[in-house]
Parts: sequence; C-alpha cells; structure tokens
Amino acid sequence: MMFSRSFRGLLLISSGLAMSGCHAGAPPIHQAKQAPREVVNNQRVFLLVPIQNPRKQVREDVETSLREFYFAEVRWLDNVDIPKSAFYQPRRRYRSEKLLRWLQAEFAQGSATTKIMGVTEKDISTTAHGVYDYGIMGQATVGGTSCVVSSYRTKRRIGSVAVHEAGHTLGLEHCPNRGCVMRDGEGTGADIVNHSGFCSKCRSAAGIWLR
Repeated sequence: MMFSRSFRGLLLISSGLAMSGCHAGAPPIHQAKQAPREVVNNQRVFLLVPIQNPRKQVREDVETSLREFYFAEVRWLDNVDIPKSAFYQPRRRYRSEKLLRWLQAEFAQGSATTKIMGVTEKDISTTAHGVYDYGIMGQATVGGTSCVVSSYRTKRRIGSVAVHEAGHTLGLEHCPNRGCVMRDGEGTGADIVNHSGFCSKCRSAAGIWLR
C-alpha cells in the first residue's frame, strides 16, 4: 500500500514503515557521541545505538540475529537518551520518522557500507492507514543508512525485526514469498517473527552482505 510517493513498504506493527528516502540535511535533535573513525572504515558495518538503556536480553537478541544472517561487523555505541523532540504527548509515544532523522544526523558517517540501527524498548509510532499515530515495531530508510527497532510490541524475537529492518537499508523491499524474513508483517508480524530466513530472490539482491 502506498499513501505518498515518499513512503513505501508499509509494515503494520511488525516492522513499521520503510521509507523510500532519507531526510538528508535534517538538523541534529540531540547531541550524542560519534562513532570512532576506525569503526566506520571497516567494510560492511552495523553500528548499534542503544536508546534509553534497552535490557541486555534485547541487545543480545538484536546482535546475535544480525551476526547470524549478515556478513558484517556489529558494534555497539554508547547508550544515548531518546530525543525529547520525538515525543508525541497525546499517546506518550516516540515518532519513528523523527528518530530516523536523528540517527542519520548524529551517527551517519557517509559510508554506503555503514548502517545505523537504533535499539530501544520505548513505544514508537508513525502515520499509517489513515491513522496519524500507529504503533509499530520498527522503521527503516530503504536503501539508505538508518533504521530503528523497538521491543515494546514484541517481548520475543526482536532480533527478527532487526534483520528485517537491516534488509530494508540494503535496498530490499517487502517480499511476497511466505517464510521470507522480508515479508510484510501485515498487521501481526507473524511472518517476520516465524521466518525461515531470506528467500533466494532477496538473498541474491542483498549480495555480499548475507552469510
């Protein structure tokens, strides 16, 4: 479903809304520690940004899942506070599109082989299906740099959501093949949580990033 030219790859609840383009030039929302330069010079890197102290179990699930599927370095940066400007007071949630702009502005290093993933347990949302504030589990910039995942709506298998969102940053769209981790969550996220990996088409498209 498409509701504007700037959005595509809608994932309800499961992985959120995959954006077709990044918000380049957005001003920083919150000052955070930059990644060490030696990290971003490595080929194929996932820089993980813990937002508001996610639990060890959440961090481990995300890291383990990324290492299982992707041939890339996985590095954690220092914990950061969630930007107050992303807060949506009426529902006490954080707008994921604002988090993506913040991640891009604060942590992007200008390398096509460095991806930034925010990891949080806070409730995040975006606009979808005519609902201004729709709760989601993640959002990514398709073919871009940044993505964000939240364990708020999934008490298990947040790692699968992380693998899915990372795939979007590599340019993968939603996949029609049942069992593929890139399949649209369709409101429940069941196909993502219970995936059997990447299908052959998505594997081919992701190329050297996949194990």
